[in-house]
Amino acid sequence: HCLFLTESLRDLQHGAETSRSVTELVSARVERQPEPVRRIIQAGALLGPEFAFSVAADAADLAPVDALASIADAIDADLMHETTTPERFRFTHQLEPEANVAAMGRQERALAHARCAEALDTAGAAATEVARHRLGAVPLVSLDRAVAEARSAAASEVEAAQFDRAIRLLARVLEVGLQTRARAEVLLAIGQATVDRGNCGEGVKFFEEAADLARRNGWPDLFA
Repeated sequence: HCLFLTESLRDLQHGAETSRSVTELVSARVERQPEPVRRIIQAGALLGPEFAFSVAADAADLAPVDALASIADAIDADLMHETTTPERFRFTHQLEPEANVAAMGRQERALAHARCAEALDTAGAAATEVARHRLGAVPLVSLDRAVAEARSAAASEVEAAQFDRAIRLLARVLEVGLQTRARAEVLLAIGQATVDRGNCGEGVKFFEEAADLARRNGWPDLFA
């Protein structure tokens, strides 16, 4: 892999041991940074390959001046780059945020998601983005609350004809261990959004799974 090869050569030039995977390689580079830098990297990783400075600073619980200094250090370490928009920064490679998230423990990841959700909510971000992080923050956020917010946000996106956003969020809801009835309802919602998007054939599989759950559990209203 290009990133793995490039960074392994960089480590060899600095006399460091080579890593066994991209995740291990990125984690090792981040661990060598001061704590404020690690915090801004962790927050940014959950926000995506590119992120807004103010949201990341808030999620990392850093004062703006400290957050900016930390990002400058990350840029010097070739972990982040500036963008054409002064308010936004991005990681040097799209695998970097994925590797950082993969390296987090479950509790650490839940706490970081909770902070991102609050920071995005304060910044007036889209409800789907806030809901995605609420789901990641379980159990710090109750599962019922996170699922309810996500389903409400998805319904709003469907009304606005933003079907892809709704489907992505509902697919994430399916990953959190729903009760059977709720799972069937979410499958039905994904199927309907997929049909509304114009992919009738693709929506059938969601309808069939929802119908099977309804049939086996005796829910004639949902089956209909």
